[in-house]
Amino acid sequence: MKRLALIIAALFALCACRKEVPDEKFILDDEVKLMMDDVTLLSYAPATCQIAYNSDNNFFVICTDNLSDYVTIELSETPREEGQTVYGNILWATDAHGIDARRNVALQVVKIQGDKVWLWNSNGGIKAVIRLLV
Repeated sequence: MKRLALIIAALFALCACRKEVPDEKFILDDEVKLMMDDVTLLSYAPATCQIAYNSDNNFFVICTDNLSDYVTIELSETPREEGQTVYGNILWATDAHGIDARRNVALQVVKIQGDKVWLWNSNGGIKAVIRLLV
């Protein structure tokens, strides 16, 4: 019985030390978008959408041309390096997913490539790819 308890304790310790990482599919996809629990809430389609970024207050927007669907992400600071944690307020309104928001979410910068930044929060299931337009 002692041995079983020791094995269970070791397994819990091993699981607690495991580093969570976003799935490879997200990392390899460079489409500008916001996802929640692997569901794409809104993605940037150049023919029907606009994107904007205000570097003065780290505010990012994706919206459809008629403004029926939109996503805003306001960050605490500019993402500058992979591994950095920034905090964000995220708001979305879409016909398919309604209106919702997440406030003061810790977002890990998991990849930076050119002007695109991949942001991820494992607890909230949030994944975003944004463009820092300059």
